[in-house]
Amino acid sequence: MKVPSVIDLTQELVRCATPNPPGNEAPAADIAARYLRTAGVEVTLLPLAVGRNNLLGRVRGSGEKRSLVYCGHFDVVAPGDMPWSHPAFGAEIEAGLMFGRGTADMKGGVASMLAAVARISASGVRLRGDLVFAGTCGEEVDMVGARQLLQWDGWPNTEAIFISEPTNLNLVVAERGVVWLKLAVKGKAAHGSTPQLGRNAILMLGEALRRLNPHSFTHERHPLLGSPTLNVGLVRGGTKINMVPDYSEAQIDYRLVPGQTAEGVVEEIRQVLERYRREQPDFRYEVSVMSTYPPMTTDPGLEIVHHARRVGETLWKRALQPGGATYFTDAAVLAPGTGKPVIILGPGDPAQAHQTDEHVPVHQLEEAEEYYTRLALEWL
Repeated sequence: MKVPSVIDLTQELVRCATPNPPGNEAPAADIAARYLRTAGVEVTLLPLAVGRNNLLGRVRGSGEKRSLVYCGHFDVVAPGDMPWSHPAFGAEIEAGLMFGRGTADMKGGVASMLAAVARISASGVRLRGDLVFAGTCGEEVDMVGARQLLQWDGWPNTEAIFISEPTNLNLVVAERGVVWLKLAVKGKAAHGSTPQLGRNAILMLGEALRRLNPHSFTHERHPLLGSPTLNVGLVRGGTKINMVPDYSEAQIDYRLVPGQTAEGVVEEIRQVLERYRREQPDFRYEVSVMSTYPPMTTDPGLEIVHHARRVGETLWKRALQPGGATYFTDAAVLAPGTGKPVIILGPGDPAQAHQTDEHVPVHQLEEAEEYYTRLALEWL
């Protein structure tokens, strides 16, 4: 049976809608499993919940070298409310671009890795170490798949993990961490016609955020990741127009650089808010951590990084300098959980992630497949 091309595989995966929540990644994992089995790859599906499966595909080597693990997630974000020029799950191709949710983030990258693994398996070449593909659930929400993957018994014999998130085929060896925070402010309700009798929680929250946003958090600028960022992504408050709101909250996305911790960021935020409280004694607040993942850095001097760089430079005839990513990936769980170096490289512009009319250049899918094929063959 002829193995579908990386372009056909990407289209099939994109047309298999897996927005998270709820995820429902099992059908995409099934597509990947069938594809790999067609090429003779050993496949194991790892159930997490109803409709949700991780996947492990393994091309076994002789054991003379440690394994390489290729990793990508099956879930995507929802298409959003804005109209698309092409169907969000249509995977239509126009002017050399494939459009659809997940084309860049990151079913194109998943397909490129699957195609490379299948190609190597079908060739019958003898590898000195295992080549493993790990497909995960839940990266877009809670990384439940990556956390389950930590239980795999193959990590001690693994050399490195490669993740094919979109990087425009550039080499990434560092990513920012994140802490998601909730700032809740308590006021006092009153009738809208007598606001002086209440304490407006929305106005107090607004002033608190005004003071936080320009605040300079303690950090050293990272050579690859720059400085941390703070974004207020969600605000809630009020009951009805003719009431003074007695509660409001903001959810804050703070991106960490190495040297920072969630605990340290929360303490600095509290220091700012306490200064406001001393000026405004009626200000009552709570800061809580909703979720956090640490920054990830891989030593660019490692031989596996040099190898990854050489392969790309040979293929594309351009310099491939190790860089950093502002977003976070499954590496936030896998790097600290396994102690293994993580390298990120994949097709697609990272700016396309979560955008309306998300797309990936078709030629980058083919180039990524070739890269991951050569990377494994020359190392293993």
